[in-house]
Amino acid sequence: MEENLALKVILQPTVHFSDEEEPYPLPKDKSLTFSQYPQTGLEVKRRIQDKFHIPLCLQTIYFNSFVLEDNQELRNIHFRDGDTLTVSYTTHGDLATVQDTLKSMKQMLLTLTHMSNVLITNKMTPAIERMLDDNLNPFVIKNLIETHLVRMPREKAEANHLYFVCNGGLRLGLKIHKILSSIPWEKHILTTQMLEHHILNLLFYLSSKYGVRILMKQHPGIISQLSKSVLRVQITPHKAILSSPLDKVSATYGNALLTETMYQGMNVIVNLSELTECQIEIVQTPELIEQLAFSMLSPSYSIICPQTVISTFLCLSYSPQTHNYLTAPVITHTIFEVCKKIAQEWSSSNSRYALTQGSIIIVKYFITLFFAFVGTASETGPRRLEPFLPDIVSLMHKFLRCTTPKQVHQSEVESGYFESTFKPYVSLCYFDYNRKISSPLCKELPLLPGFYQTCIRAGIFSLQTMSYTDDFKEIVENEGLHDYLMCLPWYMRDDELREEAEVLYRLVQAKIKTSCPPTLVNLIKGYLATNAGFTLQELMSPSFIETLDQRLTYN
Repeated sequence: MEENLALKVILQPTVHFSDEEEPYPLPKDKSLTFSQYPQTGLEVKRRIQDKFHIPLCLQTIYFNSFVLEDNQELRNIHFRDGDTLTVSYTTHGDLATVQDTLKSMKQMLLTLTHMSNVLITNKMTPAIERMLDDNLNPFVIKNLIETHLVRMPREKAEANHLYFVCNGGLRLGLKIHKILSSIPWEKHILTTQMLEHHILNLLFYLSSKYGVRILMKQHPGIISQLSKSVLRVQITPHKAILSSPLDKVSATYGNALLTETMYQGMNVIVNLSELTECQIEIVQTPELIEQLAFSMLSPSYSIICPQTVISTFLCLSYSPQTHNYLTAPVITHTIFEVCKKIAQEWSSSNSRYALTQGSIIIVKYFITLFFAFVGTASETGPRRLEPFLPDIVSLMHKFLRCTTPKQVHQSEVESGYFESTFKPYVSLCYFDYNRKISSPLCKELPLLPGFYQTCIRAGIFSLQTMSYTDDFKEIVENEGLHDYLMCLPWYMRDDELREEAEVLYRLVQAKIKTSCPPTLVNLIKGYLATNAGFTLQELMSPSFIETLDQRLTYN
């Protein structure tokens, strides 16, 4: 079977148009490349969804005369480079309304391009303000989101989302936001302030799709551009967010609009933080990282803001290259301040936020995992966390002792948050504990061996939590993680950790419905991971034998 497989794709859309509607756009690049041979039909569908923005539920894929089913195993089909897949799909979206929105956005962009200088230089007249109000209707964007992307049957919403992106809606939204974000907030009129808020809301909904995030990443300076909205005013911990006295909008409404606009900018950055390519740029923007940290302590936000920000820091922590930035004292100190706020204010039955216990559980869960990742990848993390290490260990112990994976899963269901990135958590469980505890660093910091064990425990806990999700089996099989999960009990040197790994073993066994033991090859790989410093990425690589040979030669 081919390791690097390049397939050709023929797209055959059938779209229900009225006579006035334009033809459905087709992308120019019709190739589909796999770094490893795809395992199932569903894996192929996911790649088509990511690249061509065709929702899974709309696809029918033909190879010669056969239909590829979601659960069909592809190892016996023997795809070769250059083979052709035909993708048929039908959409039933309200495309006429989406087209009207696109036309309105083109007019908005034209108006802003010509009039932005008027806003910046304060040359506003009543006549110009009326003209801007007439040509910049933020409720067009609000209506698109609420009526045609959210409150619709799934297939129609997916079709509208697809049509909007393929017809340049994402590009228009980013261009409009670029102009708006370059204008100081106090120079805006109410219409343009509302427009920035709704455009960010639109970008947030669009970027919920992985393929759209990839497109957004290609937009030059996207992180810097979004940061301008998040940094509209500098947040001071424990103080409410207030707009400038020069703001033309009334204080009460202006403050609320500013607060929500900054928060929507954070939400878009959360989605982009899942892309490895964006992570370094985000952490290398210190004013953005500090603003995110301080926003968690602002009384202008509820606990949903810490949930958003900590999830961002957690995604960023998957890359070891970010840890030098994420272990900055300001972040660690702020996280402990958030924990105090949860205990003193947000956990109170009289809290004005009327929080669910689920939101508190999610925040503590993210904090526990965040410290597990930044504390294990290199020596940088433990050294920078040293002043806080006793408190970190205590915090993690308390959460893992007082909470169950099922409780966390129920909280995820309540909040609508589900983790679909498994590999970093599996890598955390295969942390090279045996070598680390004999390092000079562990002699300098006696708490480290216990801290490392707690981090591994957090990794196992997270995988137990993920096992309750509906798509657990699908993700584990598609990413080839089954054996790595089943091998874990063999490599736990601590009785408590071994017991937890055995619980995970049984959960995986029940979910995947298999009684097959781990393969000998992966048992050996597991040993190398926990005793020889190999990462999970190295072990899963097709060039593993070559990597092993180099490592043994070097040692």
